Amino acid sequence: MTPDELLHSWILTAFLFVFGTCIGSFLNVVIYRLPREDMTLNNPARSVCTTSGKMIPWHDNIPILSFLILGGKSRFDGKPISWRYPLVEALTGLLFALLWTVHRDVWLVALIYMGITSALIAASFIDLDHYIIPDEISIGMIVLGIALSWACPTLQGVGDRGTAFGWSALAALIGYGVFFMIGVLGRLAFKKDAMGIGDMKLMAGVGAFLGIKAIFFALILSSFLGAAVGMTLIAMKKADKGARIPYGPYLAIGTVCWMLFGERVWDWYMRVTFDGLEQPAMLLWHGWVARLF
Repeated sequence: MTPDELLHSWILTAFLFVFGTCIGSFLNVVIYRLPREDMTLNNPARSVCTTSGKMIPWHDNIPILSFLILGGKSRFDGKPISWRYPLVEALTGLLFALLWTVHRDVWLVALIYMGITSALIAASFIDLDHYIIPDEISIGMIVLGIALSWACPTLQGVGDRGTAFGWSALAALIGYGVFFMIGVLGRLAFKKDAMGIGDMKLMAGVGAFLGIKAIFFALILSSFLGAAVGMTLIAMKKADKGARIPYGPYLAIGTVCWMLFGERVWDWYMRVTFDGLEQPAMLLWHGWVARLF
């Protein structure tokens, strides 16, 4: 890469970070308003201070900077502004920049991944606050995932639109089905819900966009993360064994990790696991089992 190309690359990456913080600012509105029955995304039309109820002027609505300039407090009543606002903005900007850096060779895929990430961020913080994942996000992901897989077959790793459409629909069904079975088995084992309907729909959406491998990668990674965090909270006496912990954020982290480096980890795992198998077993794997993945 020449110095000029490197400079252009850095400028574009910086632009996408700033663009991501602006999207993050909108996601804060989604996170706050979508679960509430007395508000919609466009009513009120402008951003409202959550502590005073007053309209926020444009100069107090600049991502990250306004929070720092105001010292983390409302201009109107001096009450603290939630740390979540700059966190969501910075996180969205950072992930947009990272996704572009990793997938810049296929710019359309990079942009779609940014859209998926935005939906996952909104779903995660809503789940943390309200223990729900709105259908507007999960079902929207399913519909868009199948449609965009037809429009951009590269999402499913194939070149034919019809094949991509079929794999996307199948992955959505598998994503929902796998988590439905986990929920059923968890209820039988623990006598309580182990998996919410919202989590099942969310993973159906992930499958529709990213395919079957992404579902299992996100499931495995989220299980480890959830267990580690849960045990840490119990050890610190911040939660008890029966505490309800939203699972959506862990699924979101697993999915974002898949988009950033999951394919390389999957390929490494398959190579390490199956290189030592006998030839007939390898032929079996590559003959029909691997077709699912």
